[in-house]
Amino acid sequence: MSRQNIAVLIALYVAGLFFSAGVGASASAQPLAAMSGSKTTGADREKAPARRPSAPGAHSFTLRVGDLDRRYYVHIPIGYDAKTSSPIVLALHGKGETAAAFMRNSGWTRKANASGFLAVFPEALPPDPARAPQFFGNPPTWSDRPPPPGRQSESADDLGFLAAVLDEVTAMFGANPKRIYATGFAEGGSMVFQLALAMPERIAAIAPVAGCLWAQRPKLKKPVSMIYIVGASDPLMPLSGGRVRLPGGRVETRPPVSDMVRQWADLLGCPPQAKPLRTREGVAAVSYGPGRENSEVVFYTVKELGHVWPGGRRVLSERLVGKASNVLDANDVIWNFFLQHVRQ
Repeated sequence: MSRQNIAVLIALYVAGLFFSAGVGASASAQPLAAMSGSKTTGADREKAPARRPSAPGAHSFTLRVGDLDRRYYVHIPIGYDAKTSSPIVLALHGKGETAAAFMRNSGWTRKANASGFLAVFPEALPPDPARAPQFFGNPPTWSDRPPPPGRQSESADDLGFLAAVLDEVTAMFGANPKRIYATGFAEGGSMVFQLALAMPERIAAIAPVAGCLWAQRPKLKKPVSMIYIVGASDPLMPLSGGRVRLPGGRVETRPPVSDMVRQWADLLGCPPQAKPLRTREGVAAVSYGPGRENSEVVFYTVKELGHVWPGGRRVLSERLVGKASNVLDANDVIWNFFLQHVRQ
C-alpha cells in the first residue's frame, strides 16, 4: 500500500473518531467522565426510582415519555455532598447538537464543579428517533414554539419530558426545588422560554442565549427573572431581527432581540426604562426592574460574537455562524445572576 493511501486511511480514521465524539454522534458514544444507566417509564417512576449515582462526572439516564425513550445526563460536581440540597441548572443544547456535545462545548460541567450545582443536560429528539442524530441529516430538534391556535402539536412532548426530568432529578438527588434554573442556546434558548411560560411555578430564573420568544401573546402566571445574552454579530439572531438563512438552507424570520427582551420585562411588570450596567470592554448590558416579586431582566450583547456560546467552542464553521469570543464567559455571568434568584 502506498504512503498516500496509508495517509488517507489514517485521516479517515481520525475523522471518524472526531465525528463519533462530536455534534452529529449518538450521545451514548460520548467519552464521558463517568456514566451510569437508568431506565424508567412514566408508570414505573414511583415504584422504581432511578438509582442515584455518587461518583462525580456525567451520568446517563433514560425516561419513557409517551411511546418514546428520552435521554438526559446529570453532571455531579466534584465534592458533591449528597446530604445537601443542591441547585439544578437545566442546560438545553441547540438544534443539531447533542446533549453530550453541549456539555463539552458550553463549559457548564466546569462551572458546576467550581460552584457545586447539578448540571442537567436533556436531549431533544431527531426527526427519525430510530437513527443516530446528525447535525444536518437527522438533527435533534426541540418543540420550541406553541402550535397555531386550535391545533394540536404534532411534535414530541418536550415540555412533558422536561417536567419528568425535573421530577426525577429532584427526587433522586434531593435537589432544592426553589433553585431550579434553565438555560439554553439557540433553539434550546427558545425552548427555555417555552418552559418558563408553561411551568413558572417551578423555574426560579432563565438564561436564553440567542433564543427566540415565539409565543405571540405570552402570559406568565408567576414572574420568572431572565438574563438574555446574544452576540452583536450573530448572523442567525440579528439584533434588529429579520429574515435569516439557517445553516440547512431554510429561511426564517426572527423578531428583533430588544422586542423580545422588552416583552419579557413587561410580563414581569418591570418599569419601561432600561438602566445601563457597568461591564467590561466589548460588552454592553442593561437591566429592567424591579418587577413583581422583585423580578428583573438583564440583557447582554457581546461585540463581534457570532452564533456561538459566549466563552464556549464554536460548533459550525465561522462562515456559517460567525466568530467565537472569550470576552464574556456566559456561565460565570449566568450563574451569578441565578444566585440572586430563589423561587418564592
